[in-house]
Amino acid sequence: MNRRSILLWTATLSVLLSTVMTTVIVVVAKQQLPGQLKQPLTGADHCLASDGNARAVLVVYSDFQCQACAHAALDFKRLQESSAGKLALVHRHFPLPSHGQAMLAARAAEAAGKQGKYAEMHDLLFQRQGQWIEKSDARDRFLAYAAELGLDPERFAFALDNDAAITAKIDADQRGALVSGAKGTPTLFLNGQLLPGRFDAVKGTIDEIIAR
Repeated sequence: MNRRSILLWTATLSVLLSTVMTTVIVVVAKQQLPGQLKQPLTGADHCLASDGNARAVLVVYSDFQCQACAHAALDFKRLQESSAGKLALVHRHFPLPSHGQAMLAARAAEAAGKQGKYAEMHDLLFQRQGQWIEKSDARDRFLAYAAELGLDPERFAFALDNDAAITAKIDADQRGALVSGAKGTPTLFLNGQLLPGRFDAVKGTIDEIIAR
């Protein structure tokens, strides 16, 4: 992502967040939702879907090895598709220590992002989760996914194994999740406000903000 793209993405997110604050205050007051997103949105974030006219920004902290996250990813995609561009979906990493391949999977997504294919790798990792979560080392599987996506294999392998910027990005996401109150995955923040409970329990709140 070049500097101009980063600035544009950051500015767009700032506008999105500022234009929805009145609605958020009303809904939050009614729902009494706890917790706020402590890590601001930046150009380093991955927006999986938005046309720049979104009324709501959903930040998702997830773990690629988490089966609940895989199911939720399908729900998020359907929700975004049905929102007519009113929902921006931002994905952040929160690989759990109990999931042995989660960190490497997060690195695979970021490595694909270095070549403009973050969203595509994100989808593949969740859609084919059953192929790699039981492996002692899923690296070869991730290399195969990169080849399927048409990525430069040497660039991908280097980023997967050695890129310090990827390490810093994942570490920053993890710290942001923890200071924002995330205790598991997926953890959702809608317009900066923590949504407690499973996706099916909070979907109505998301729908209400999108509809306004």
